[in-house]
Amino acid sequence: MAVRITQDSRHRHAYETTDPDGYHYLAEDEPFAYEDRPDNTHYEVREGDTWQSIAGSQFAGLVDTRRAESFRSRRKPSGLFWVIMDFQPEPCLDPTTAPAPGTVLVLPSLRCYRERIQDPDRRRYA
Repeated sequence: MAVRITQDSRHRHAYETTDPDGYHYLAEDEPFAYEDRPDNTHYEVREGDTWQSIAGSQFAGLVDTRRAESFRSRRKPSGLFWVIMDFQPEPCLDPTTAPAPGTVLVLPSLRCYRERIQDPDRRRYA
């Protein structure tokens, strides 16, 4: 069964490969790394914040959930937590461990997300 990778998936630009038996795999993808950009913003982590809650609040204007046809297909801004994790000067690897309160995170601008992170030319093929 083929799995459709959604537009906002961190695996959208993964390296796609096929083994000799014809099975398709997504190989290691180079994460979108921190860039010192003039339109970066900062967010100070508060008690109770999670990667998902931060992404949900910071990227709320990026994803239009009204256009979804069903509940299952709705794209949610909280699903973009990986963008924030990958974009830190020292990338964070475990989404199950919440960032510590008081930590200042660097966030890419919505423009940076649209133009660089979701750039279709980032996709690589075997």
